[in-house]
Amino acid sequence: MFSPSGKQLVSGSFDKTVRLWDLRTGQALFTFDEHKEPVWSVAFSPDGTLIASAGYDGTARVWNVADGQSISIFREHNDKVNDLAFSPDGQQIASVGYDNVLRFWDPKTGHELSSLKPADDDDLTQVTFSPDGSQVVVGAWSCLLYTSPS
Repeated sequence: MFSPSGKQLVSGSFDKTVRLWDLRTGQALFTFDEHKEPVWSVAFSPDGTLIASAGYDGTARVWNVADGQSISIFREHNDKVNDLAFSPDGQQIASVGYDNVLRFWDPKTGHELSSLKPADDDDLTQVTFSPDGSQVVVGAWSCLLYTSPS
């Protein structure tokens, strides 16, 4: 995924790493290797200062772009985490996974803000916020639309 400035790229890999790349030089600026299983999803915060990653180890993590330091770890999913997305204001992250729960959490503390379990038992595969942050679309075997918590 490209940074908001377009100068960096973040990648997640089956080798369990997250890498931050400088697009001008092609060099890796940081390699984050705290996931214990493949990294399935990565995202930049809207202001480009944070990176979030979701792994098959059941965790989601947030990293500081400036110094590569770990900011928070989210461990409330009970299975693989498939996808995550920052809200447009950067104040929360939505994540989904094989535990079939949509979770909202604070990227700076890692604390869960709220969660929602859909009525059907599909594996949740994708999540994204609407541009104004008021709604969230979740992909599964079906498409589900929720109102974002305020």
